[in-house]
Amino acid sequence: MAEDEEGVKVAVRMRLFNGRERDAGAHRVIKMKMEEKGSQTWIVNPETQEEKNFKYDYSFNTHANDDATIKECGPFANQDYVFNHLGKPVLESALEGRNTCLFAYGQTGAGKRPHQGGSP
Repeated sequence: MAEDEEGVKVAVRMRLFNGRERDAGAHRVIKMKMEEKGSQTWIVNPETQEEKNFKYDYSFNTHANDDATIKECGPFANQDYVFNHLGKPVLESALEGRNTCLFAYGQTGAGKRPHQGGSP
């Protein structure tokens, strides 16, 4: 493993609103920014506008591909983008003989399954 590589990488993914959230008129409370090394994600309290900042290796905007979301969250990360930036390096490490594991954690229905057909 190269000297600048870490053994554990952490990624977050901002998913699309589900039907219940869309019907309720939910508003996005997450902002993201990819940086040269790593990323930042902010959660904004909708009542106080207070922001909490978190740092991760990757923050993927898979919520929407509209101008407002791209401005605050970076480019839309479709399934291919996520695979190329996160999954492919894990696969390559495994093929080089390293022990690897990709663990998806989240609430049921939060979009951990790979997208099947159509656009993400």
